[in-house]
Amino acid sequence: MKYCIDYRNGGMGNTVLSHILYSCGKVELNLDNFFSETGNSHNIAELNHSELIASHLIEHPDDHVKCIIQLNSDGWNQALQLKMSYTKWYESVPMLDNYTRFFKLNNISDQSDVLWKEYYSNLKDPSWPECSSYQHIRFLPEYIQEEIYQTYQPPDSANGIHTNDRLLEFLTQCYFNVFKIPVTLFPTAFFYPLSKYLRNDVESLKNIICQAFGWEWNQEKSDVFYHNMINQNTRYFHWLDNIKNIYNQTIQFNEQLTNISVWERAVIIAKVCEHFNITPDQLHWNTKGCFLDKNNVTLINNLKEVKHGKTI
Repeated sequence: MKYCIDYRNGGMGNTVLSHILYSCGKVELNLDNFFSETGNSHNIAELNHSELIASHLIEHPDDHVKCIIQLNSDGWNQALQLKMSYTKWYESVPMLDNYTRFFKLNNISDQSDVLWKEYYSNLKDPSWPECSSYQHIRFLPEYIQEEIYQTYQPPDSANGIHTNDRLLEFLTQCYFNVFKIPVTLFPTAFFYPLSKYLRNDVESLKNIICQAFGWEWNQEKSDVFYHNMINQNTRYFHWLDNIKNIYNQTIQFNEQLTNISVWERAVIIAKVCEHFNITPDQLHWNTKGCFLDKNNVTLINNLKEVKHGKTI
């Protein structure tokens, strides 16, 4: 029987495993060259001969592996996990030419009539005829068609996404959904949030490991590994600080210049929607879809319209 630390891709599972094994003397590591150029700890798989492994057990169930620690990327660490996953594993980020490598269009096209009915219900004058499908717009009077075509953007279909504005909307919805997914819990596992690890709060982790395996924990070695880990991942923590700064300025309605990629903009917008308790589809993507392109002004204006019915 193997025992595992369950984690999501980019969630530092191999790093926590390496930390444990090094602290307990189960593996010898030269910390000067152990971490990769991107800061990952994937090499531990070749060096580890213990019964403890790191695995994506939720995605890949295994009857011969028991989850003993469940590592969870909590709060803003979900965004950090994305950054680490894209850099350390995919070595790429979602863009127009590769976004289906990260996310599928799935049932977006199947939802078109549902979204259309909601849009038309909110838009229509009581005198307008009913229209249950976007495909039936051609049967409406011309003056209604003109108003619809100026303001309504149908969902992307299997034909794909062809502009960065549409990619931004798609990714924002994807991240918004990902951030809201409830954690699947293993009943026998110890739940360990990544935030604890990143502030070197390993006492509970140490207790679980020592009780489960009878290993001895060397705190001096643990601290050495932790400080090396922080140094190797400093670039990601700085990245997160920048993302959180744009987010904080936006929710406070303070103007802020931005120079970030489409997927990073989507992460911030998803978090902003979460903060204001709105959904991404409530934003005015059709007329103001350049959110965070060069600054946050357009997004702030739209948020004020959605939340307060006014602009600055």
